[in-house]
Amino acid sequence: PGSTGTYLVTYTPYVRGTYRLDIKVPATVEVQRLTTSVEADSALTGTFNLTLTALGSSAAGNVMVTETTVALPYDAEANEVRQALLEFTSIYDVEVNRTNCGTPSETCTWFVAFTGVHQEGSLEMLVGDTRMLGGNQAQLEITKETTGVKASSIVSAPYTTVVDPNDTDAPYTTAYGRGLVAGTAGETASF
Repeated sequence: PGSTGTYLVTYTPYVRGTYRLDIKVPATVEVQRLTTSVEADSALTGTFNLTLTALGSSAAGNVMVTETTVALPYDAEANEVRQALLEFTSIYDVEVNRTNCGTPSETCTWFVAFTGVHQEGSLEMLVGDTRMLGGNQAQLEITKETTGVKASSIVSAPYTTVVDPNDTDAPYTTAYGRGLVAGTAGETASF
């Protein structure tokens, strides 16, 4: 695609008829950044929780749900945060990367990419509960790094395409089938 807005789409129909072609720009994955911090003369201790309100699945179907993680340690590994978020019915896949965590008692950052959620597009911000996070001025800052955008059709899509039999044209016709490689004299071969 590049920056021209031009797309090359190849479509090979095998059965004649009318087809509806919908060409979409892929979705953008939402990414939120979580950063813990504390005053310079103090040290982080304790735990925090994360809460998300989003479209989740339940016995009643897809409904808005508010879900909260188990207590996460101030220096949680990326996989701990990932596993806690995967307990949410609104999330079926998420990538978590921990960075800037050389001294976790001072600061740590996690990037959360919502790669599989029931709700397409932009999500509500995660909300941090820091009541159990220890240290002077201990805080958890949550920001949106990338806003999620749902997949969308390109301009003028969907298109209707009609496939009808026509005269063969060597550059654009492909013949295939058993009738091209085997046949019986006196019988019609199909391909």
